[in-house]
Amino acid sequence: MMETCPPDILKKGWLQKQGNSMLKDWKQRWFVLRQSFIAYYKDPEDPTPLGTIPLLQCSVKISETVSKKNCFEFVTPNRTFYAVAKDAKELLSWMDAIKQAIALTLETFFEDNAKEAKAKKESNLSHSTASQISQESNMTRSMDEYDTDSLSSKASFPDADSEDVYEAEATEEQKKAQQDQLAKGMAALLELDENKFCAECNMAGTFKLKVEIKLKVEFEKNYERERRKMKEKL
Repeated sequence: MMETCPPDILKKGWLQKQGNSMLKDWKQRWFVLRQSFIAYYKDPEDPTPLGTIPLLQCSVKISETVSKKNCFEFVTPNRTFYAVAKDAKELLSWMDAIKQAIALTLETFFEDNAKEAKAKKESNLSHSTASQISQESNMTRSMDEYDTDSLSSKASFPDADSEDVYEAEATEEQKKAQQDQLAKGMAALLELDENKFCAECNMAGTFKLKVEIKLKVEFEKNYERERRKMKEKL
């Protein structure tokens, strides 16, 4: 009765194998062919193989260098293995099975590489999209913050209760006129350096005002205070 191989085993059986020692002697070994490699054992019951032959970069052909009948060889980048079958039929059976295993190994290898390349491409695309979304989000957030800050700075008006700035009974039109006058006065003071003449009073003075370009109550108070001092000297 013919023995059935497990699903992961394509072929198994006895072959003579040439040793790798200086003697180059031949010994019976139990060969098991799987999709990606061939393993050979001293005995079919041994759990650990004596060695394995990877099929990814392997080729198989009838040997022309060994005088034994029904000899074929496994050619790998590191070593050439020689094996002898019991007859020509078994030789062809092994060679066909090994070529089929090599073809399956290469097919699986290229499929795995294609899947890996696709996954890497999708990962890079996903990362690029996420980065772009993050940049757009940061840009939107920055613009929102800019708009908020800009509106906040534009919304900073003088305190209506500031001393000597606006009269309580002043009309809206008078308030606007005073505000414009204060702004012009601020601009004039900002242009003054030490030992230069004041544009308004033509008096020598040593004013040096360090301000930020914002119309705030504190600056208006300083301006009005200096104006009163200058008027007292006239």
